[in-house]
Amino acid sequence: MSLGILSIALKPKPAQSAEKVYIIYGPLNLSLSIDSLKTFAETGRVNDELKFYARFADDKAMAQLRKVLQIRSNLSPTFVSQLTYAPISEDFLQRLGRIVQTESGLNGFHAIRAAWILSASRAQSYTLIDILRNYPTHGVRIDFANIQRVKQLLLTLVNYRNAATRAIAQEEQAEAASEPKSDFSQLPNLLKPGAFSVTRCTLKLKRFMTTLKGTPIR
Repeated sequence: MSLGILSIALKPKPAQSAEKVYIIYGPLNLSLSIDSLKTFAETGRVNDELKFYARFADDKAMAQLRKVLQIRSNLSPTFVSQLTYAPISEDFLQRLGRIVQTESGLNGFHAIRAAWILSASRAQSYTLIDILRNYPTHGVRIDFANIQRVKQLLLTLVNYRNAATRAIAQEEQAEAASEPKSDFSQLPNLLKPGAFSVTRCTLKLKRFMTTLKGTPIR
């Protein structure tokens, strides 16, 4: 379960680069480096740091965690921005931010959204590890006491993402269909003479002197 919740933390980041995940459970304050998760995701190796958490999970749970860490997304920054700024998504991120917090314990709403958008803008394909890296604080704090909410939040996010993806795609298709299509074959050929002729004439102006009531005018 400890490792399962870590996958939630792997969700967004921006200016700084997060290095650790902090798991808070009552008086306990545990930490795990993102490098350990990255090594596990890429090679399957459980280093000494990760072993502390791995002893609470069986092989199946560890395999599932690694699979989650390897999931890649190719959502564009524009799409992610549209998705995360939608009212229903903001509500979800606010609730998720109570669990996935900033290093100082503040709601991680803005940090999560910024990290996700930044990850999408930096690469066409990115993982949860990349999103964690882009978290705008040195560490990502997870309130483990609220872990019971995580499963429902994830299900809500997945369902909303699928619905939002379809809605945005349909809107883009509708906009594309409504745009008038240009028929270039009906445009005039600029290489051919038009309906009006052009005449060139030359005017020569000479300097002259005259007077107006005795005042020279040039």
